[in-house]
Amino acid sequence: MKTLDANELSAWLRDNDVDETVTVEKGGVAHAVMIPYALFQAMHRGNRTALRAAELGDEDLEAIRNSAPPADSARYDDELDD
Repeated sequence: MKTLDANELSAWLRDNDVDETVTVEKGGVAHAVMIPYALFQAMHRGNRTALRAAELGDEDLEAIRNSAPPADSARYDDELDD
């Protein structure tokens, strides 16, 4: 990951492509992160929205009631004993 001071940002953007994650610091403190646009698009396509249970329809609630954890998660059952 590349780290830039906020004062260097404009010149760096002019001279470089954002092809890796870039942390922008001000006074040595991280203030922002830039990611390549292709990564942003991929993340945005998979965008999920949190809803309250009251906002779910009957079909969604029924699907949740009838769901089961994946069999693979059984390997963590011993953690329930604590």
